[in-house]
Amino acid sequence: MASNPSQHGPSDDQSVPRALRPYGRAPAREMGYCIYCGARGVRLTREHVIPHAIGGHLVLREASCDTCCQATAEVERAVLHESLLLFRTKLDYPTRKKQGRPARASLETGRPDDPTVLDVPVADAPAVLMLPVFAWPRWWAQRVGADGTVDGFGYRIVLLGTGGVARLLRDQQLDHVRFRVKTYDYAFARLLAKIAWGHAVLEWGRDAFEEVFVVPGILGSERDMGQWVGCPKKRVMTSGRVKLPSQPHHVGHAVLPEGWVVTSIQLFADIDPEMPEYMVVVGRLRQPSS
Repeated sequence: MASNPSQHGPSDDQSVPRALRPYGRAPAREMGYCIYCGARGVRLTREHVIPHAIGGHLVLREASCDTCCQATAEVERAVLHESLLLFRTKLDYPTRKKQGRPARASLETGRPDDPTVLDVPVADAPAVLMLPVFAWPRWWAQRVGADGTVDGFGYRIVLLGTGGVARLLRDQQLDHVRFRVKTYDYAFARLLAKIAWGHAVLEWGRDAFEEVFVVPGILGSERDMGQWVGCPKKRVMTSGRVKLPSQPHHVGHAVLPEGWVVTSIQLFADIDPEMPEYMVVVGRLRQPSS
């Protein structure tokens, strides 16, 4: 169901279509097949479309086989349990393993090449959220890259819970502290593609697609996320053209006349409405016979 990306792409410099439909709450949906490989008649587990670890509520039951579940869990582990672990801990996001959350954090002071490490309670550490700002998906910009990496422009950084840092600076008579945040931009792009694909399956079902671009990259069998995942030149979610439900994360689809499905995603919009907006070129729907 994959496609040669060099054969596709918009014919002009259009942005994401305006006819974008955002998602509200929905009950769990029974799938009965693996939404990634299509397997049936095997053990299937449930899938949170937006990860449970950041408050996702949409659930697809019996939607992932063991092999595909292992591949997608690897993506979520890098982003949610490494890069965002301290942030999730500070803001008390859901977790199934509360005992595994860190009780302490490391800050640095002094010269960067010879730092003094400060071991502090998590309550005194800042909650740092760093989300990458990507270029347009290469498919959309008609720039086919051989390596499939995601082109980036920088990060949107949000700093919360700095009261403990202020006390630390005062009590220890420091003029600054530093903190380090691991970022996994490619894994984050895979996570965005996973969210987009889960929503697309919820809307249309896997068999409605003539071509699916993102699944090989989600599973790690292809390294091509740069073709399909990026940021739009113009915002859609926060442009005022779309009425958004009051939710932490926003996801919506648009369908081009040729059947291409493009998904817009904005995570953590409740924390900062200026969080990056992402676009994912999911695939192409089957067209009715003429």
